[in-house]
Amino acid sequence: MTAVLSHFCTGVALAWFLTSCSAAPVDSATASATNGSAVPSGVASSSPTTNGPTALGSAPASASPSAPSSPQASSSPTSSPAAPAPACATAKGAKLELLADQTKGAGAVVRFGLHNTGTEAVCVYTHVATHELQHDWLELEVGEGPALRSLSFNDDRDKSAYATLTLAPGATDWQSFDVAAWALRRRNGGRALPKGSLHAHAIYDTTREHEVWSGKLETSFTLRVP
Repeated sequence: MTAVLSHFCTGVALAWFLTSCSAAPVDSATASATNGSAVPSGVASSSPTTNGPTALGSAPASASPSAPSSPQASSSPTSSPAAPAPACATAKGAKLELLADQTKGAGAVVRFGLHNTGTEAVCVYTHVATHELQHDWLELEVGEGPALRSLSFNDDRDKSAYATLTLAPGATDWQSFDVAAWALRRRNGGRALPKGSLHAHAIYDTTREHEVWSGKLETSFTLRVP
């Protein structure tokens, strides 16, 4: 009987001790020192120095991911040039004229001109900037007897860009090509033009372009091949 009573008293004392400990208030300064910062009551969060789980609806403790870096600019393909965005605009109703001029004593060099005959400025493709002067929109048809021979003024190139220009009313842009030399290129048949006075018909065609003036211009003249 004495042993049972002893055990009963011990149990009561232990229960009283546990109740007293669980009811003791926690000092806020202690909580702050433990977690590194004071945590508001009722808010669940992870430690800002760890990557622990985050309560639903709360922001992660770690910084938000950075935006992806911009892709590096790559060079234009070697087989075709990349056209830059033109820094000029074309007004509706713009009027152009194609000119051809061959100076005596200059061999078979011909100047081709884009002339603005209207009253509004017009943005045009003038040539292709590469290791030499080239032109993707200019073609020359030369009469060789009863047949016409078509000559182009573009060729193989590695890097290139389309050149644009804003033509003011009354202004002309001139580009010169040695027609006899271009006729000797493989893409143009690789043979010389016959000497003498030949009928020539020039065509400037940008009907497939949308960034600049779009249209087709033509002019005829006599080509003198010395």
